[in-house]
Amino acid sequence: SKYNAEKRDEIWFQKAKASAQQAMALDPELAISLVANARILQWHHRLEDALAMIVRARRLDPENLLSWHTNVSILLEMRRFSEAIPLAMQGANQFPLDRYLLDLQAGMYVSQKKYAEAERVLQKSLQRQPDSPLAYSLLAECLTAQERNADALQVIQQGLQVRPNANLYSALANA
Repeated sequence: SKYNAEKRDEIWFQKAKASAQQAMALDPELAISLVANARILQWHHRLEDALAMIVRARRLDPENLLSWHTNVSILLEMRRFSEAIPLAMQGANQFPLDRYLLDLQAGMYVSQKKYAEAERVLQKSLQRQPDSPLAYSLLAECLTAQERNADALQVIQQGLQVRPNANLYSALANA
């Protein structure tokens, strides 16, 4: 998680890789071990292998939120939106406090230039967790793409008041 959330530092990657290997050595049929290893495979761009592993993890523990995040993230990276969007929607319904699946879904809508759908999903994400810089920056991107610059600037300002973030400053520059 630290590698994924931070600056993609090689030291964190090596720690993550060693931990995933250790988890797999201890119990290769434990869902969280499979999730950790799937993430490593994903970062190595071995997406088919990562997908097979994460599907196994979700089968073993359908309540593991990290496996849902990873599954949708891998499908998104593979640009398999027709599978990823319904999966993200299903997960968002199953985990009503989670916002990350909504952010992933919105990101896919943005990639497809479906800005109204993305905006709707991001509003829901911000209702669930109003301190998410990713949701604010994606929402600003949607609004800018729809030439609603004043609305985009207002969203960026709200996001910056919650928590300054590089993505928000980038969105500010774009707006």
